[in-house]
Amino acid sequence: ARQEALRQFGDLASVRGSMIALDEQQRRAGRRADLLSDLRQDALYGWRALRRNLAMTAVIVFALAIGIGANTAVFTLIDALLLRPIAVDHPEQLVTIGDEDFVNSSGRGTPHVDVFSAPLYRDLGERNDVFLDVLATGPAGGVFVRAGGAPEHERPKARYVSANFFSLLGVRAFLGRTSDARLDDRVGLSPVVTISHGYWVSRFQSDPGVIGREILVNGVAMTIVGVPARAFTGEVVGQSTDMWLPLSMHDALRPAVRLLDDRAAVWLLAIGRLKPGGTLERARQRLEPLIVTSILRNATPQVAKAFETRPRHFVAVSGARGLSEVRVTFKSPLLTVLAGVALLLCIMCANVAN
Repeated sequence: ARQEALRQFGDLASVRGSMIALDEQQRRAGRRADLLSDLRQDALYGWRALRRNLAMTAVIVFALAIGIGANTAVFTLIDALLLRPIAVDHPEQLVTIGDEDFVNSSGRGTPHVDVFSAPLYRDLGERNDVFLDVLATGPAGGVFVRAGGAPEHERPKARYVSANFFSLLGVRAFLGRTSDARLDDRVGLSPVVTISHGYWVSRFQSDPGVIGREILVNGVAMTIVGVPARAFTGEVVGQSTDMWLPLSMHDALRPAVRLLDDRAAVWLLAIGRLKPGGTLERARQRLEPLIVTSILRNATPQVAKAFETRPRHFVAVSGARGLSEVRVTFKSPLLTVLAGVALLLCIMCANVAN
């Protein structure tokens, strides 16, 4: 009988293994069924218990809402400032040149290597060998706009940008066109303005006929030429920009404060797009000597002496996350707050479980 069984069923070890595997599958299926049944019973029991004690239920919901809401709010802020790249083409290729603390600041005096004058920016764009191109961005300060026959002036948030701003970032137009470096880089001869998608919706009620409309900016007639894509809110994180003005129009819009040829006026930051195969470290090594050479070549002996005796603070970092004057200052406090609210949520969950 044993020989006949071996002849019909084969090797005893393989049959035994198959039977054990089948038995294990049945046990796992049974455990899953028991787990789902227990979970259903526990959920029903918990629901009935919560319905019987509405006061306790309200306390539990309130506690969880505070914990989850605090974590969501803090993480949203951290995501915007520290994690999320700006809505441009290949943000990982961008390099910010200059100290972000100066994103909304300007000054005069001894030249800096961490915030630039307009002539120094031009030198940087013409002589560097690590970027495909370099853009400039600077604060516009108080800009007064009158549009559509409105009786009063408006004060939108504006920034001066070089004519290659949108093309370098790879931001496409939703309506019209974005600035054209071939047309809009002529000093004083490019009275055009690009408005943000949000400003187009709120101020012009999404009117597609806004392209070509003339508005007064600081009393100067300028033509709206484009509206960028909705996702692009500007290069400055956490600060919505309503309009971008050509850098070449600065002196025409503010004739009392002429900065385009003033090497003592520092007010611009730069963003470059790396050439294929370029690295951030190589950009740092090549840019600082270039900037120092440009400053010394164009400085008077007194200015050169003051520049050489003052400590330098050259900054070149990844530009994938845009510019932010609060990022460096508040990075550590924000991470501390996130850890605190996460701990708070854990404590609340433990209390609810108990």
